[in-house]
Amino acid sequence: MAQVNLQTLEDYVVVKCYNTFNIVISKSFLTFIRRKPQLEAELKIKYIAHVNQHAPKETLSVMMVGVDGMSRNSMIRSMPKTRNFLLDTMNAVELHKHNKMGDNTYPNVVGLLTGQNEFYLLNNSWNWDMPFDHINHLFLWSAYRNAGYRTAMFLDRSYVTAFHYQKRGWVKQPVDYYFREAVVDSESDMMRNGSCVGDVPDITLLTDYWVKFATLFNNSKTEPYFTYSFSANLTHDDVNMASAGDELYYRFLSKLVDGNLLNNTVLVFFSDHGPRFGPIRSTYNGMIEARTPYMFLVFPSWFHTKYPQLMEVVKTNQERLTTHTDVYETLIDLLYFKAETGKESLTQPRFSLFKEIPEGRTCEHAQIPVEYCACMGFTEAKLSKTLGHFLGLALVDRVNTLIPEKIKSNCTTLKLEKVTDPVEMTSNADIKTYHVTVTTQPNDAIYEGDVVLTSTNEAAVSGDIVRLNLYKNQADCIEDPKLKPFCYCTN
Repeated sequence: MAQVNLQTLEDYVVVKCYNTFNIVISKSFLTFIRRKPQLEAELKIKYIAHVNQHAPKETLSVMMVGVDGMSRNSMIRSMPKTRNFLLDTMNAVELHKHNKMGDNTYPNVVGLLTGQNEFYLLNNSWNWDMPFDHINHLFLWSAYRNAGYRTAMFLDRSYVTAFHYQKRGWVKQPVDYYFREAVVDSESDMMRNGSCVGDVPDITLLTDYWVKFATLFNNSKTEPYFTYSFSANLTHDDVNMASAGDELYYRFLSKLVDGNLLNNTVLVFFSDHGPRFGPIRSTYNGMIEARTPYMFLVFPSWFHTKYPQLMEVVKTNQERLTTHTDVYETLIDLLYFKAETGKESLTQPRFSLFKEIPEGRTCEHAQIPVEYCACMGFTEAKLSKTLGHFLGLALVDRVNTLIPEKIKSNCTTLKLEKVTDPVEMTSNADIKTYHVTVTTQPNDAIYEGDVVLTSTNEAAVSGDIVRLNLYKNQADCIEDPKLKPFCYCTN
């Protein structure tokens, strides 16, 4: 066995093993996290200023660990070991009525990280063609860094991320520790196999990175941190693959507990939304699951003892309607922590979970679009075949009008193939609203949307239309990421 004395200033190295024919037979990606003297000096000044100005009662680090496309129910089914460890050993608070804010990852993580919807960013001198550098100050990690926290981000894909897929990402790295270079290199590795990077699962590469980070910076009183990670590789295309990550996430959480690495840290273990594709998504249960991602918050055990009144409020809010923007507000509250409770007004669009959310909160109060709201009343729609077809035609007509005239010649006009089990939503005598699912040709697409039907039999689509299956390369002839699900290129 060869011994190597490795000295490097790089953030990661790749160790290759060769056989006797000088052919690479295995690779290992090794990561390193070091204190950066110049950064530490800068952060120390910021942290002292933050404490002097705001006098927070506690300074707690924050670790955010996200998994793509998993509902609360799918986590119960696919990751029972992880979930039970969170609840039984880590005393996690699970939000039971957590509702997503938009269709895919982007609007949901924008809500989680900025407290705003995606259109707010577009109204802040930013557009799809610009990198996020122009609005990086709006993200949570910037608020924490300005307070003297070390910041880090780990996204397990280089292209299919909320900030890079059909977007520009960042020119300058947005955080102090950014793992993107290693991910880019690993994706071009000819030996990469499925969900493995070198000789380990990519989940293990990600979670081991956070264990190292939490080990190095394990004193929030002197070296607080804010970290954000999001894993898409395992579950993005097939949520059923989540079971393969159950043991890996359980081991990760066990390492954090066994190493006492969360004694000064709040862990946010979350998903962005439920499953968006696959057979289950076209069912009634799938419709509900798509809207209800899981969300866990883990506070240090001493925090429960020292602030029982706060934890009582947080546990009350478990059974209230919550969104990603509420978690954002909670983390902002934690940054300037005053240990104050109270009951807020329904006029507010977002709440810190340390303040009691009113019982009567609705999706409208929380600024959740009705087409993504799980709180609506749904019943089986007993419609004639003719009326069902009429509703389906209204939905398809709306899909076709989404393509603007200037690029309309690039896309084929879609035709209705079938309507699948319309669902009636809470309605009144004069206006009825139906949740309609259709299949179209020639793109073999499945769309769903809400169609309003008046007493005079006028039909109009309300809110967004969502595509339930992948469009892949069907829309390569247009650039707009919002329109791609609705275009089937003529050529």
